[in-house]
Amino acid sequence: ALWSHKPGSVCFLYTPNNPKIVEHRNLLISEKGFLPVNTVSFYPVSITGNEILKIPAAEGKKVVVNITPGTKGHGSFLALWAKLHSTDVFSIETSSQKLMKMPEGSGRSVIAPPPTLLLKLSGINVKKYGEGKGSLFKDRGLFEGMLDFLKMINKEGKDIKDFPERKISLSGASLIPLSNDKVKILHKEKGNTVSWSVKTGKWFERLIGYVLAECGAQDVQIGITTEWRSETKKHLAGKYSGASQMSEIDVAARFKAVYYIVSCKATKKKEINKI
Repeated sequence: ALWSHKPGSVCFLYTPNNPKIVEHRNLLISEKGFLPVNTVSFYPVSITGNEILKIPAAEGKKVVVNITPGTKGHGSFLALWAKLHSTDVFSIETSSQKLMKMPEGSGRSVIAPPPTLLLKLSGINVKKYGEGKGSLFKDRGLFEGMLDFLKMINKEGKDIKDFPERKISLSGASLIPLSNDKVKILHKEKGNTVSWSVKTGKWFERLIGYVLAECGAQDVQIGITTEWRSETKKHLAGKYSGASQMSEIDVAARFKAVYYIVSCKATKKKEINKI
């Protein structure tokens, strides 16, 4: 909602008797520099939300109310507060991903933060932000060469399972394994060659990220790594070495306000059999 409204200041309602809510409140305070607002404040209410009617009006300022999310009581009292103060009410319609003005029902597409910022605001420590789509676009020639070859494999009815481990000869191009865990594709008609390392599966993650970016994703990140919270990290350090990393997200993409997490596997069969 914040990214969609783009207000100068925001006031969050919260229930102080809920430890999880208080934890998120404290997180927003600590990370407020990442929020698209100038000032952030909080107003404590009960689960019913009747205290909302005591919130003073912001004289001389344009105020909008967003009733998403919250309890039914919060939504009802917020709507009543808005009516008493002649203020517009909005709600996010999740099915259409639109910011809807009520009761008219008109709206615009919701705007959302990048995946890494969403993780931070959810209380997850981001250790490495990975590679963004700007970096992927610098290797456009490589990825387009891969995709063209894959299209040729499909068109000629070849078995894709050999890609990119073994030599594949097509009428218009050839894939040739090289030394040092590298392969190259020679396009006969175009007369150009693309090559890359297959020592790890990173090439596949980058290819998937490039495809998602070409499909219109506003944000793409490759290889995000998260780490445990400090207290958990200390506990694990006493039992295991190198346990600071919690998980790795191969590919994360955002299309408007919809997020996708993709797990990529491009491991050789003999390596899979060892697992």
